Amino acid sequence: MQNLLSRMILLILLFSIVVPVHSVSNNTTGASMLDDIDFAYAINWSRTYSSKLQYTCIDDFNGDGVCDITIFIGTSGGWFKDVEFVDPLTNKTLMKYVSNDETKMYVYAPINDVNHNGYPEVMIIYANNTLLKVVLLEPGTNTIVYERRHPIDIKGVLYSFTSNRIVYNDTVEFTLLSTSRVDYKTRTYIFKINATNGDLLDIKVYDNVIYTIWYNNQPIDVDGDGLADTRSPSPVVKAYFTSSDNGINTVVEVSDINGLWSWNTSKTGYYIAFSAFTYNTSHGEVVTIRYNRLDIIHKTYNEMLFETHDLYNGTPLYAISYDLRRYGIYSILLFRDYLILLVVDNDAGEARIDIYDSYTGVLEKTINMGTISSGEIFTGANIGDLWGDNIGDLLVSIGDKLYLVSTNGSIDYLGRMNGEIFLRNKNTVIHDNESRLYLVEVKINDYTYKLYAITLRENSTITPPELTITKPKNNTLLETPFTVKTVVEGEYMEVPVLEIYSNDGKLVLRKEMTLLEDNIFTTTVETLSDGNYTIIARTGDYTSKPVVIRVDNTPPRILVISPKNKSYVRDEVLLKAFVGDDNLANITVSINNTVITKLSKTEVQQLLHDNILEQRIDFSKLPDGVYCLEIKAADLLGHETTARIILYKDITPPTITITLPDVVGINNIDVVGKKYSEQDYYVNITVKDNIRVDKIIVIVNNKVITTHYSINRIENIHVGFRLKPGFNNITIIAYDAGGNSESKTNIIYLNTMDPVIESFEASVDGKTITYKVKALVETNFSRLSLIKIKLYKETPNEPELIYSKNIPVDDTLEYTLEDEITVQEDGKYILEITVIDVTGNNKIVQKQLVVDTTPPVIEIKDTKLEDNKYMIEWNIYDEVSGIKQILLYVDGKPIDVTGKTIYTIELEPGTHNITIIAIDNNGNKAVKQLPQVTIEEENIIEEITKNPTLLAKAAILLVLIILAIYRIKTR
Repeated sequence: MQNLLSRMILLILLFSIVVPVHSVSNNTTGASMLDDIDFAYAINWSRTYSSKLQYTCIDDFNGDGVCDITIFIGTSGGWFKDVEFVDPLTNKTLMKYVSNDETKMYVYAPINDVNHNGYPEVMIIYANNTLLKVVLLEPGTNTIVYERRHPIDIKGVLYSFTSNRIVYNDTVEFTLLSTSRVDYKTRTYIFKINATNGDLLDIKVYDNVIYTIWYNNQPIDVDGDGLADTRSPSPVVKAYFTSSDNGINTVVEVSDINGLWSWNTSKTGYYIAFSAFTYNTSHGEVVTIRYNRLDIIHKTYNEMLFETHDLYNGTPLYAISYDLRRYGIYSILLFRDYLILLVVDNDAGEARIDIYDSYTGVLEKTINMGTISSGEIFTGANIGDLWGDNIGDLLVSIGDKLYLVSTNGSIDYLGRMNGEIFLRNKNTVIHDNESRLYLVEVKINDYTYKLYAITLRENSTITPPELTITKPKNNTLLETPFTVKTVVEGEYMEVPVLEIYSNDGKLVLRKEMTLLEDNIFTTTVETLSDGNYTIIARTGDYTSKPVVIRVDNTPPRILVISPKNKSYVRDEVLLKAFVGDDNLANITVSINNTVITKLSKTEVQQLLHDNILEQRIDFSKLPDGVYCLEIKAADLLGHETTARIILYKDITPPTITITLPDVVGINNIDVVGKKYSEQDYYVNITVKDNIRVDKIIVIVNNKVITTHYSINRIENIHVGFRLKPGFNNITIIAYDAGGNSESKTNIIYLNTMDPVIESFEASVDGKTITYKVKALVETNFSRLSLIKIKLYKETPNEPELIYSKNIPVDDTLEYTLEDEITVQEDGKYILEITVIDVTGNNKIVQKQLVVDTTPPVIEIKDTKLEDNKYMIEWNIYDEVSGIKQILLYVDGKPIDVTGKTIYTIELEPGTHNITIIAIDNNGNKAVKQLPQVTIEEENIIEEITKNPTLLAKAAILLVLIILAIYRIKTR
């Protein structure tokens, strides 16, 4: 029967590994069985995943002679749900199965070719506390043979499992262990499944309270009382093993059921670390290692022997594969005669191998493997009886060293790994018919994995390999990345690696090469700094002839020493530049993309001294402008570097334009008005250059007003300054960046004299205003320009402009204007005359005029007659020009009553005519005739008699009248 140890389930810890080197045999105990070891990539498989994987080499599913890999893909919770079958020879996926069920774990079992179609089947068991799913896969044909879900009630949480074994009638048994979260009791579940179609045939449950023992679907009556036997728990959980070999039925109390795990954790400190078993045609063994005891059950044809041995005088011995304690048993290998234990003392930093007699349990040999470094992992894997000498063999890794250990005590050192290879017992290593050992589970980095193989030959002679680097050739100039090809003739012990050494002999790169075809290997060097290197291809202790290369990834370096960037040139320029590169091919010098010099490799070697290039360049025939001087250097690999500088040729001075505001040209002199004696005078200056303006200086009356710096081709500035009365000199000096200069001077005369109005006359006739004005200028640096006439009518608020007229006077020295204005309304008016000269200076004069064509208004307010006295009261007014005189006529005789508003007249008896005349200041007259007034006549004698005073007055008046008449006649 094929060794079932190679079929047990395994959760594998993965660690980094890189290319191994050829090893030397280190025979520590006994004679070495190996003279030559071909330690090479028999299979060069690599794959990267995004999560942790579990590998096992199950079988050659597709029949190509190479063991195929089963890959279990982990989930974020640490459980494995998906399974993938990979052919490492082609790195192709044979089959992939993805489980959508929320199961917490799965177990898997290769069950050989049960349906006899030439391809082995694999059974995957997914289980949680409520579901058991059975999937039968056939990777060789990429088909799912069977898939079924079975509801179950485990009533606990699964935490471990065992592999299967095939029993009668193609029935497979699986054992799952569960721990209840309620009572923490251990239960053992044995599932019996039809290997052909996956049908669930039976489930047996064992716990530490009562055991009911079953066999062939029937309870077992051990003591013959006709009842199914039960057993109360004992310090060691025990079940029954029943055998019917050679027709003899024997029931033996053992600690393991047909190699299926079971243990009891109800007793404090009582642990089972491993259970292992073997089968062949004649016998089988079961080994159980507990807290500090080793139990061995050995089955012969007719009996079962059960022995218990204390280990290490009571020293606690732990063998929990995922929790390294003080001691760890990493591999338990049971062969026909020997049990090999690999023991690590992490506290002491030591490792050893203990070999027990599997019949007696006696420790026969202890092999000290030496001190291990902190953090090193000590692992091992059973490869069975490698040479057919009835001696078990074991592959062991300690840190990065790989050993072959046999139960006769011999140890062969196979080689050193550039990293840690993690071997596990059981399925990690498979020994095929070509004596190849497959290191299935090797981790390169976090999630990249590889499959390695070792071919072991006994007492054979290996033809030393001959390595030849065919690419690159010796003394080749290269740039990275570059490819290295190596041809390997003969038998190589490991895949060649490329080693690159620097000029001082230091190893700078060691990289595994990949098989390209037949015996040709290749690899790519991605990065390497510039310099000289020696490259060697190596397999084990064999190397190729060294090949010298020079790596040049850097383009030439160019530094222009002179002329400086953005400098100015005139006729000739000396170009001086540093051009650094040991592999220069050519140098090209050009101006504005026109090549003026091109130096070949030979000319470069002749003309360059200490990497300095010197060359004279003629600019004399080139026009003013901007020039790009370009130096381009290329090396032998085609790397190019270009250095550029900007040069200016400028022999033309700048141009200056001055814009003077408010100037008048008089007698070839720019003249401005007197307002600029009280405020700054601003001029606009524009300087243009064909390359770049550098500086502008403004000088006024021999004093620098401002200095303006520029970087533009056209520069505009706005400068203000004060002028003095009379002549002012304004000088602009402009410089360009090439040192050329230009100046320009303007003379400005500041005229501060106003024009003169020599005479101004105005009169009113009716509604017509007649005026005459004479204006002149008293300086030769001015001329009359304009006369403005404005007539305003006075209003209660502000004067109202009712008439405006501008009369140009044509740039004269003197001018007389006569004109008239007719108005529509009476009123008071202001006549304004403004005389303006050509510089803006002005003179203003005004006259007030009255236009009044309306007579005054006479209103009689009251009249009264008492006796001969007549009283008159009036209201006389004129709103425009006012009242000049008021006359009261009585019977044609005037009485001047100007300024009075009431007057009383003594009238003689008789009828009287009374008239009031009012005259305004403009001569307008108003007449008001009052009604006639009559005074009745009385007896005069009586009156005089009554009034002697009156008589006297009358006499006097008569005399005066006679005198007046006399005078008039005498004239």
